[in-house]
This record gives sequence, C-alpha cells and structure tokens, in this order.
Amino acid sequence: MARGERSDQDRYDEVRGRLRERGYLQHGIERFFLKEMVSAASPLTAVMRTALKAAVLGAPLLGGILALATVAVNRPLLGAADGLVIWVWLAVLAAPVLFILDLSAAGILALLAGRRGALSGDGFLGGLLVGLPLLGYLVLVWWLRTPGFGLAADFLFAVSALAVAAAVGWFARFVSIAGVIGSTGEVPVRGRAGFAALTLVLLPLAAGLFLLPRAGGMQGDRPATEFTVDTVPYPLVFIGIDGLDGSLVQALAERGAVDRLLATMEDGSVFPTHREPGKQPPEIWTSLLTGMPPEVHRVAAVDEDMLPGVATPIRKGSAPLPLAAALGFLIPARTMPATGVHRTVRTLWEIAGLKQASAAVGWWASWPAQDNPAGGYVVTDRAFPKLLAEASGDRDTAPAALFSRLAEDHADQLEEQEAMFLRWFGDLPPGDEVPRLLRESYLIDRFALTTIRTLLEDPEVRSGYVYLPGLDILRTRLLGRTEAGGIAMIVQTEQALQRYVSWLDQQIGSGLRPAGQEILVLVADPGRSATGGEEGFVLLRGPGIASGCVGPVLDPLQVAPLVLDLLGYPPSDELTGAPPSVCLPGADRENRPAVRSYGRREQPTSGVTSDFDPELMERLRALGYIR
Repeated sequence: MARGERSDQDRYDEVRGRLRERGYLQHGIERFFLKEMVSAASPLTAVMRTALKAAVLGAPLLGGILALATVAVNRPLLGAADGLVIWVWLAVLAAPVLFILDLSAAGILALLAGRRGALSGDGFLGGLLVGLPLLGYLVLVWWLRTPGFGLAADFLFAVSALAVAAAVGWFARFVSIAGVIGSTGEVPVRGRAGFAALTLVLLPLAAGLFLLPRAGGMQGDRPATEFTVDTVPYPLVFIGIDGLDGSLVQALAERGAVDRLLATMEDGSVFPTHREPGKQPPEIWTSLLTGMPPEVHRVAAVDEDMLPGVATPIRKGSAPLPLAAALGFLIPARTMPATGVHRTVRTLWEIAGLKQASAAVGWWASWPAQDNPAGGYVVTDRAFPKLLAEASGDRDTAPAALFSRLAEDHADQLEEQEAMFLRWFGDLPPGDEVPRLLRESYLIDRFALTTIRTLLEDPEVRSGYVYLPGLDILRTRLLGRTEAGGIAMIVQTEQALQRYVSWLDQQIGSGLRPAGQEILVLVADPGRSATGGEEGFVLLRGPGIASGCVGPVLDPLQVAPLVLDLLGYPPSDELTGAPPSVCLPGADRENRPAVRSYGRREQPTSGVTSDFDPELMERLRALGYIR
C-alpha cells in the first residue's frame, strides 16, 4: 500500500514537472485550476474538482447576464434589488449546469486523447465545446424572451454574452486539459490560441443576433400619435363569449336554444375564426383585444410566479432556463393571479378611450384599473369576486368610486338574481353538483351583463366591451366529470349546457340594445375544451354591415383592427392585422391616414400585488383554471 502511494506521488510529481515545462503553472488562474492534477488524488476526482471550480467561477457570470435579461423583459416592475436576488437564484441554478457541461466536454476530449494522444489544441477545443452552445443559448434567450429593445440594447447584450461565453469557455479549457491528463497521463503542449482567439471564434455567433428577425420594439414609453376619429352615429358593443363555437351553435339550433343568435347572424355578417388548442384564455383574449401577439402584449397565463425575496411577479414565459424550470419544480415560488401590470400595449377599450368614453367589464389582465383619457369606466376581472367576498375595493374599478356603486347594486339585485336563476334552471333534474356549477357560471355572466348595460346608459359612452367566461367555465367543469359520473352525468351535462346557452341567447343573442341602435361585435371562442377542430366566429351586425354575409376566416390579430375600423379610428402601423374587405360598410377607411402608434399603457412600478391574491387564487382553482 505504501509503495502504491509513493508510486502515485511520483506520478503526480512527474505531471507537475511536465506542466511547468510546458508553461501551464505560470499564472495564478492556471495554478488555481490545475493544482488538482498535481495532488495525490485519483484522476477522476481531480477532474471533478477542476470542473467544480470552473462552475463556481462561471455561475455568477452566467447568472448575471440571465438576470439582466429577466429584469429587462419585466421592467419597470423589477428593479436593482430584485435583480440582485434573481442573480443569486440564477447563479445557484447555473452552477450544476456548467459543472455537467464542463465534465461532458472534458469527457469527450479524454476519449479522443485516449485514441490519438494529447494534442496542443485539446484545451481550446474543450473551451469551444462549452462556449459555443452557451453563447447560442444566450442569443436565443434574448431573441425569444424579449420583444426587441432596439439596436443599442441588442449590441450591449451581444457584447456581454460574448464575454460571458468566452470566459466560461476559458474556464472549461482547463477542465478539458485535466481530462486529457487524467486519461493519458500526458500533458498536451500549450497551444498558442488563447482567450482572445476563443473570443474571435465565438464572435460570429454573437453577431448573428442582429440578423435574426425580431418582434417590433414594443418597450418603453411611446406616446400616442395624434389622430382624428370619424363620426360614427351608433355606439359599438363588443361581447366576448368564451366556450362558444360553431359546432355547438349548430348542434343546438334544432332545439331552439339559439334562435336569437341565428336571427342576428341572418341579419348580419359572420366570420369564422381558428384558435390553437392548449392556449389559456388570458392569452387568447388579450391577443384579440390588442391586435398584438403574446410575445408583445406579455399576457400568457392565469397565474404568475414570485420568487422568494422578489417583490414583484415574473411574467410567465419571460424567465430563462434554468430559472423557468426551477420555478415549477425546485424554488418555492409563490403563485399569484395574472394581472395587467406586464401589459404595455393598449386594449380596444383603452385605445377607444383616447378619444371617446368607453366601458369595459370583466376582462383578463385588466387589473389594476386605469382611467381612460377621455373618460368612461373599467370594471376589472377582480371586481365581482371581491363583491362576493364582501372585500374592500383595491383598484378594481375606474373610477374607484364605481366599486361602491356596484356593491350597492349587487346587494339590491340579489332577489331578482335568484328569481331569474330559478326561472331558467330551477326545473332541471335535482342534484348537488350540476346546479351548483350552473349557479356559479350564471352569477359571473349575469353580473357582467347587468354591469355593462348600466354603464352603457351613460350617453357619453360610445363603446362597451364585456367578457362572458361562464360557458367556458361550465363546459370545462362538466366535461371533466362526465366519464366519472356515468350516463346520468352525461344527460345532466347535455341538459345544463343547452339551458345555459339558451339563457345566453335570450340575454345577448340579438345584442344589448334594440336592433338598429348599436354596432354589435360578438366574438365567440371555443374555450379551453377546444381540441383544435372547433371553429369560433365573429358576428357583426349594424348599419351598413351586409346581411347574411359569410366572410373569410379571420386571424385573431385581425379582430382589433376590425373593431377600430368600425369605430372610425385610423389604422396603426403597429397592428399587423387588417379588417376584411367584404361584408363591411363602404367606409372611407382608405382615406384615413395610419397612425404610427396608439401609445403605451402605463405600467405601475409599485403596488402590483394585492392582499386579495390568495383568495383569488383559490377561486381560480375552484373554477378549473388552475390545477
């Protein structure tokens, strides 16, 4: 045993001598990394220790640039203090990733060296095996997770990413050298290619960032371009029905459940729509209401994550790997309901509110409520849950005083509300589950409809926007119970859905005002139970809109430009969609000069959470939005 120990010591003395002969131990950084190779440890242990050192040094660099990207895409909500906390989290998560990456590169070089011997370029090649994928990852993170901050920001990030990748690759160089020594016992000749050469090799990949197609720059403050609005004599009412599709309408047509809706279709124009399955309602409806894709409007899910130590939520989809994965599995993140604090682009009611009073009720990502320049009302998606819980208002309406008025109206209408429910649903088969689910959807939609009708009584309001999620909630919850409940549950589900659609048809099938006194835009989306084959639709009715016209399939991003066109607003250069050219009134749209931008929605920098968040999260779980 002693002889074996002396033999090992002799071997490492020989390695030390060869390292010194070839100039490896002349600098502190090289002595720091390669001293493991001259210790009396096994080759594998020495390589792992060297990889651990490289990971510990590289993790803060990688964590720092990833934290920079996370803060940038979540600004102004995340500040310097939040950035430091995120930096620590990302550095901790990056360390094991770099450790594995360094060991992998060293293993590849060790296998090669075992076959053909140690070469002078082995260390440089190991640095490339780590630096190239790392730089490619950083470029993709910036390109995919950020909407585009302009040339200066892209340049600064590219330079920073290049420096980080080169540094981490340089550290990996020593791990690969250690792997070659451990595999062959040979010390490769010190190559001439150094840190500068590694940087130059990585430079083209960093420069490629500027060649990738990017979303338009949607960050920062941008004032609205001044514009004028054509006079439209009738108010516009926009109704969004979640959970309704063409096949459901067709199936219920023969049963008389959608007579008013069918009559309105004959009197107006219908445009089919398609949607991708698996998308969550906030993303779908925010795209419809803004005319912008999710990577621009920033609303993607019904919930958001908050890291321990960070005071504001991180937008879904904005956190880079490994943070994104860790938020779901490793870090004890706190989940909060989705808000509008990340949304920088304006919705239809906010664009309309630049020139005319508008009213909006119940939309996703509308909290915290903000006043429109031209006046009007906003009732956020949090207002009704707070009324049910008898909680106090907290930026749930605009103006703020509207919340008290809604609370009074809600209390006064309880008897009428219950009477209507019994009149429509009281004769369904008795049971505990289905009536309860019906009642919850009914209460949500009835509040929204009652509120928007009240707000539209204000003669100053020229457009109203109301969201009805009840049918989608009911479909999702009922269909999830049919298999477990057997044939009886299937029959009850069919009856409940038919009766609920019939109630909706009676409430809004022909609009919210008498025919001829409004421009109706009814948007139906198949909802969460959609599998990909269902079609939604956009129904238009009003002065000048063709009767019985079936238009082409509309992209969701065309809906907002279509509504703005009907309002008499000019098109915006930022909206990629355009209104269809058929079925619509012969408006003087071609003579309306396009505006550069409708401006940005003001983002709050504080107060982005609420004491009501935990209770709202429980409500979202009960309604089936969060599992």
